[in-house]
Amino acid sequence: DVIVNADGAAIEGTGQVKNVAANANNVDVNTPGTSVKAAEGTVGVTAGSKPVNPGGSETVPTESAVKPSPGGGSRTVSVSAISVEGGAKVGETLTAKVTPDKATVNYQWQRADAENGTYEDISGATGKTYTLTDADQDMWIRVKAIGEGSYSGTVYSDSVGPVPVIKMIMSAEDIEVVVGSEFTMPVTVKSTGATIDSDDKVRFYGVIPGLTADDIDLAEITGGKPTTNIDEIERNYAGANEGDLVLAWGPEGGFSVGSLNYTEGVTTHFKATIKKLGVYTVTFVFYDLTTGEQLNAAGESATITVREPAKSEYGFEITGTDQDFVAGELLESSDGIIAGEDGVVTTGLTPVNVTLRATDIKELGYEKVKVLPPNVAQTKGSGGQLQFWAYSADDGLWFDAAVHGWGSGFPITADYDVTTPIYVFADTAGTYEVTFKLVDLNNERAVIAEKTETITVLTPAEKAVKDLGLDMVVTPINNGFKAKFNKDSITVPDALNGYKIDVFISLESALPEGTKVTILWNGNETEAKDKTVGGTEIRLSDLVLSGGPANFTAGAVAEWTVLIGGENIEETLKGTIRSIISNDGFEEERLLLAEGSFDFIVDTKAPTAEWNVAKVGDTYYTVTLKADEDLSKFTHHTYMSGSPLNIEMDDDSWTFKRNDTIMDLQYISDIENINFNEFVDGKYYDKSGDEQLAIEAILTDGFGAYYLKEGELKSVIFVKYDVNDKTTFTLAFEPTEKTVKDGTAVDVLLAAVQGSKYSLVDTFGNIKTVNQ
Repeated sequence: DVIVNADGAAIEGTGQVKNVAANANNVDVNTPGTSVKAAEGTVGVTAGSKPVNPGGSETVPTESAVKPSPGGGSRTVSVSAISVEGGAKVGETLTAKVTPDKATVNYQWQRADAENGTYEDISGATGKTYTLTDADQDMWIRVKAIGEGSYSGTVYSDSVGPVPVIKMIMSAEDIEVVVGSEFTMPVTVKSTGATIDSDDKVRFYGVIPGLTADDIDLAEITGGKPTTNIDEIERNYAGANEGDLVLAWGPEGGFSVGSLNYTEGVTTHFKATIKKLGVYTVTFVFYDLTTGEQLNAAGESATITVREPAKSEYGFEITGTDQDFVAGELLESSDGIIAGEDGVVTTGLTPVNVTLRATDIKELGYEKVKVLPPNVAQTKGSGGQLQFWAYSADDGLWFDAAVHGWGSGFPITADYDVTTPIYVFADTAGTYEVTFKLVDLNNERAVIAEKTETITVLTPAEKAVKDLGLDMVVTPINNGFKAKFNKDSITVPDALNGYKIDVFISLESALPEGTKVTILWNGNETEAKDKTVGGTEIRLSDLVLSGGPANFTAGAVAEWTVLIGGENIEETLKGTIRSIISNDGFEEERLLLAEGSFDFIVDTKAPTAEWNVAKVGDTYYTVTLKADEDLSKFTHHTYMSGSPLNIEMDDDSWTFKRNDTIMDLQYISDIENINFNEFVDGKYYDKSGDEQLAIEAILTDGFGAYYLKEGELKSVIFVKYDVNDKTTFTLAFEPTEKTVKDGTAVDVLLAAVQGSKYSLVDTFGNIKTVNQ
């Protein structure tokens, strides 16, 4: 058995020691299998790698024995001691120092709530140094070192503490000041809520390394300016090093801490002029002269950057460039100058406001600057020229900044902020990148500020289209859609008079062979176009069908009906319809007037039908549809002269509509009471009234006879539907003055639609030609 009474003793080797009674601190036992008992009140006792708590015991593991090296001569060196250097204050850094000083060890800092209490590892604190935090207040701190490599043993330092509780917090913001100029730094002191005797005398200090009393002029503040006449005792209170400038606020001997309410914070001011360039750190110390303790955490500080006077930074702020400029004539001038305030007519124009202002105000401005003529780069279009007219009230002249820039050299103050309105004129549509630059004429035109803006110039037609604000309203119908503008009436601007309007349809997917596409235009001129398309080589985005064009004139309205059909059509079609206008036959100029998208389903099982157009007599024409299904289930859409006539029928009743208005339909139930004159082969027309109304009068059962009358309509329309053979439908008409314009023929479109099914769609034009 071994009894140890000396601090720092170490027992190691390969011999056998049964028991060790450690009555001292930092006893390190490494003989294998030894039972180590630590006396009450001891610290740093270890059994191999295991710490032994005071009053407890541990056994050294067998692997703790020191083994000879393979060469048989060298042994590990024991780490014999460790100590801690540094002040035990929150914010201070503690440093571990081991013996031997070159030993390689692993560190672990620990804390306990009593000097002889149970110490716990501090998470992450495994370095040679440790900075005390708020969590260490009122705690005891020690460090453990475990040898590694050729060093062995575990040692514990003496504990330091308790770490004083922080009772005050001092804070100030970093500032930047000009050398030789007075500044003010507010410094706030606030209580943490810890108890302080209200009669305690306190004083607070500011420690500034790198400055002397000759480098600073202190200004008077409420309560008196700080003093620099500090003795060594107070310098030590402040933690100052030799040569540091120490400022002390408050009377010599201190003031009662209870004289002010620190609960909400008390702010004093550091008001001074520093005469030396540099960056200086002010460390604040709030000291209790009665108890001899620092009340705030160590290291509470702020930075003062003392610099030379500097020039402000400037920038352009430009508004109004997002408006639509319209190309026109440039203004004539004498070398970019126009005399008189009325020399430039600005009525109806919105200026571009160019503001030059200090963005970061310092102490100095510039003596002689100039805004250069803007640099203009046309990024869309070519050959364009811009003018930038600004008025000078001092000179009574308009200046084109594109020629002269701004000024011949003028000063700007440190806080300069001036806005100049300019009026932009352009002769060519396009997109322009315009760069404004402010330069220093006293420094080889060095650029002070620079800003680039985009200006978009439209043609008068482009501007007119944009102002119209038209959209396409697309409404699905069976196997197609209708599209029209979002306005019922359009007043066409003068800039668009004489323009042609057309419609383009782009499909997202290719149409198969045999697909029939019909576009009907309802405008001032009626023109329907067919286009049969198909094939696997058609690219999805390349299929463009067009209908029209027609004149786009005042009061114009337009509606397009698009029907797409065929036996092999895909079930869903998606795409876009665009209304385009042009004044050059769509060769180069194409302006998008409006657009809309469509998405509809086409039934692949649509019935087929046969069509026949025939001329009957001298003036009458018939269109006959013979389908492979019962036509009583169909809605019949008939378009004449761009005005749609829809005939909706079932077995017993028919409804006639023109432009969705139900028309005056007369049903002839008693044919014998009507004065018929023979027409051709049992067909008659009625001459009993003022208007010649042609009718179909087949004097056999199962046929219906109808005629149609609508106001000024001179065209004669009648229909025949055989209830015994429900697959046939006939429409007859006589083109007269109302339906024939300028001797040209009228177009007729007839479609039969049943739910999502529809028959083949055809267009019949030039109806004066037999067999057309």
